[in-house]
Amino acid sequence: MRRLGWEECVKVLERTWRGVLGLCDESKPYLIPVAHVFMNDSVYFFFSKYGRKIEIIRRNPHACYLTSIEDVDEVVTVLVEGVLEHLENLEVMKRIVKIFVENIFPRDPYFTSLRGMTVEDIVRSCARGEMPGVYKLNIVNLNGLSVVRS
Repeated sequence: MRRLGWEECVKVLERTWRGVLGLCDESKPYLIPVAHVFMNDSVYFFFSKYGRKIEIIRRNPHACYLTSIEDVDEVVTVLVEGVLEHLENLEVMKRIVKIFVENIFPRDPYFTSLRGMTVEDIVRSCARGEMPGVYKLNIVNLNGLSVVRS
C-alpha cells in the first residue's frame, strides 16, 4: 500500500468521473453515487433534481467524495474532504455544464432525461431555480492510496 501525493490524486480525479458523495444528515451518514468534473483544483457536481441531498447540503455543506480506479494489478482510491458551495457564477457554470453535456451525460444513465437539452437550456433552468445546478467541492483535504494486487 502506498500513499499518493497531491499530483497523483489530481491525475485520478481528472481520469475518473464517477464516485460516491458522502454527506451528513445530522447524525446520519448519507451516501449517493454521483458524477464529477475536476477543474481548477476543485471537484464539481451537477444536480438536476431537488431532494434530500440538496436539503442536507443547505444544513451542512461539509462533504467527502470517494472515487477509484481498478486496473488488473492495482486499485487506486482518492478521498476528497471539503465544503460544498452552490455555484452562482454563470460563466463557470456554463463551462462545467458543457463538460457534463459532452462527456458525462452520454454515458451516465442518471442524466438520460437531459440528453436533448443544450448547455444554454440547462444553465437557464439552473438560474431560474428549476434545477439545483452545479456545486463546487472546495478541497480541504485530499488523500489517495494505491494498493497493488498480489
